[in-house]
Amino acid sequence: MAKYKMADSKQRNKLIPSTNAALPQRLLYVTGFIDLFGVSLLIPLLAHEVRKYGASSTVVGLFLSLYGALQLISSPIVGQASDSYGRKFVLWFCLLGSGFGYLMLGFSHSLLLMFLSRIPTGLLKHSQAVIKAYVADVTPPQERPAVLGTLNAVCSSGFIIGPVIGGHIASSQFGFQKVAIITGLIFVLNAALVYFAIPDAITYSDKRSEHGTDIPSRDDSPAENETAVRNADKESINDARRNWFKTIQQSLSLPLSRFIGAMQQVHWTNVADIFFIRFLASLSMIIFRSSFNLILEYRFSTSPKTNGYIMSYNAILGVISGFSVRLITGLFSSTESMHRFFSVTLVFSLVSLSVAPDISYIVIALIPLCLSTSVLRVASSTLLYKKGGESEKGFLTGLSDSFMSMARMVGPTIGGIAQDFNIYGPGIVSTSIAIGAASLTFFTNLEKRVFIRSKVDFYNYGGTQF
Repeated sequence: MAKYKMADSKQRNKLIPSTNAALPQRLLYVTGFIDLFGVSLLIPLLAHEVRKYGASSTVVGLFLSLYGALQLISSPIVGQASDSYGRKFVLWFCLLGSGFGYLMLGFSHSLLLMFLSRIPTGLLKHSQAVIKAYVADVTPPQERPAVLGTLNAVCSSGFIIGPVIGGHIASSQFGFQKVAIITGLIFVLNAALVYFAIPDAITYSDKRSEHGTDIPSRDDSPAENETAVRNADKESINDARRNWFKTIQQSLSLPLSRFIGAMQQVHWTNVADIFFIRFLASLSMIIFRSSFNLILEYRFSTSPKTNGYIMSYNAILGVISGFSVRLITGLFSSTESMHRFFSVTLVFSLVSLSVAPDISYIVIALIPLCLSTSVLRVASSTLLYKKGGESEKGFLTGLSDSFMSMARMVGPTIGGIAQDFNIYGPGIVSTSIAIGAASLTFFTNLEKRVFIRSKVDFYNYGGTQF
């Protein structure tokens, strides 16, 4: 008889045959890789293509910010939908809708159509989040850190090779259109893979037993057990689809009310400094990175192919930096001193990139930039948990992610406006903000904790955090 493992959740329990868990995991690895590979084909080319229609740097920034704004709005809806409709259906729908958006982008012949094409991708490009939730569903709790780590590594490898391939294709006639259409077809094929090859997560809700739905017994045969669970799941999903308007309404209002409640219950004396410093550091990076490709084109006359190589090189540095954080942590006496050191390093990296006389300096300056961002991400999270309390981890992470989403929404527009004033504008603005963040680290105690208020369950949509 097959053994079944239970994965606890606040609203759902997961009943997964342990012998079959590896199959959906491996297929989801493939899906995640294809997803980021397809996106990375196109990302280095977007700003350049928008500029071809006569758009100013400010308009390019608005174009990039539109995606971030739509992601911020739609994220809770997709999170709620994946709990209500099932991971497989929502993942399939997100991939198919994103593919439509990229195909629409490939056939766009005006700036207006390019903006319109970002709507479906902005609203539905949540495939990575749904994949992670699906993997968590089919993986025993004790194995999740390792499995999710493998998933991140596999997906990141797609982002390393994609920009190079996209840059080469873009160098040909109608290159951008070819890349966009290829990206759209990749997403459609990925949706087909999900639909035909990836099995449904075998889930059931405790509430079903309260309404008379039979919950499978461990003594049943595996086939009968799985069939009963799937039938129960279909019943729940069909109910959710019949009440789709109510589901969307709840998913919009619930996170807003929780966000307001969370803001009111935070003891800001403890964590305001970390939140603000982290927000400023992230905003400085987003402003610079959103304008990076245009800066390369304006100052060094780089081609899409060259930009693709630089993006891939940047992704490789990011992976190496991530693995180096543990080693670097041991070199400092405290997390606070490490945070201060790399806050200053970030400033010097941005200055170096802003005044670099040629591409070779860019290549060198990207090394400390990637290293500092990786270390600061870990250091700020560690300090946030230390000052806010380990028991508040999920709540603080959710609140921090909300602030980061806001930075991703406004950063590209700020960078575009700055670039319209001066080619060095994004570098000047991002460096100034980074200097402000670094200065604050020397005027506040990043590790001193006053006290902790009651825990707030923040951004937990049916057991899935988005």
